Amino acid sequence: MRENLFGREVPVVDLLERRRQHALDTLSSRYAQGLLDDAEFESALRAVRTAPSESELSTALDRFAPRTEDRSATVPGQTVYAILSERRMTGNWITHRYVTATTVMGEMTLDLRGVVLTEDTQLHVVTIMGEVKILVPPEMSVENHISAFLAEHNDTVGNRRGQGPTLRITGTALLAEVSLR
Repeated sequence: MRENLFGREVPVVDLLERRRQHALDTLSSRYAQGLLDDAEFESALRAVRTAPSESELSTALDRFAPRTEDRSATVPGQTVYAILSERRMTGNWITHRYVTATTVMGEMTLDLRGVVLTEDTQLHVVTIMGEVKILVPPEMSVENHISAFLAEHNDTVGNRRGQGPTLRITGTALLAEVSLR
């Protein structure tokens, strides 16, 4: 059976796979923005990958739409990217209490030694086939909650309580390397 798409005949199976890929891209974006936690993301991926029809695919995607009561869905944050590139953030570069750093097949250095935190701040790190180095000053309060899947996570800082606001580091490394020092 074929369906007409933009004036072209396209097999229905191909159309479903295109929509499935679009759904996976949407979920990845929501996850990178911190709108889904690790468990929700894994569950959503499973649901989208196994949806046998377009209607079930839509249902699976809608199930994981951002919740309006989720602050990260309504409050804009700061975002930095390194996609197929190298990026180094230095100085007092954090301008928001919610920061997302995404690295895909690239390298990023997040130098926090010049950052002055005025309130508790969350740094959400997503690294896919890349490398992220997070350089933390000795006096900064830090909580580290990064999950590594087929990845390496080196933490020489650990969770520690210092003076002032806390930096909460969350996120995921997939086929990647994340070092916290």
